[in-house]
Amino acid sequence: MDGTAFSDLLRCERLPGLNKYEDVLARRWLSDWHQFYDTVEFQAHVGGGIDPGPAWDETLRRMYRHNSQKRIDALARGPFGVTIVEIKHKLDLAQLGQLIGYRWLWVHEHNNPAEHVELVALGFTALEDVAHAMRANGVRLILYPEVEK
Repeated sequence: MDGTAFSDLLRCERLPGLNKYEDVLARRWLSDWHQFYDTVEFQAHVGGGIDPGPAWDETLRRMYRHNSQKRIDALARGPFGVTIVEIKHKLDLAQLGQLIGYRWLWVHEHNNPAEHVELVALGFTALEDVAHAMRANGVRLILYPEVEK
């Protein structure tokens, strides 16, 4: 991501879909890693969502499916593939499950098995056993010092 696109992204008051702590984490991560990516999308939709059925108007069905899809906190694309980022104040095993599920959905939907998909868990804290589980499953764990509350 070139300097202009990066600075444009950081101009918004809060990055889409993130609370204030996640926003701080995402901005730190972007500052450190933006040069490796061409684009970064927040709240990227994956999965089929829920179809309320043919009794619903087609426009409402599309909206319902879209609103019920899973949302990846950050999806970064670059020359080396795709990076799926889960951002939480305190990382737990739930985020590991989300990342594994998001990777499966991404690969399944994009039908490109050769594409490299990296998983990143971004937070302020993670228990030691959670950190081990993340790394054992190929997740890059990035922890930043906590900010004042």
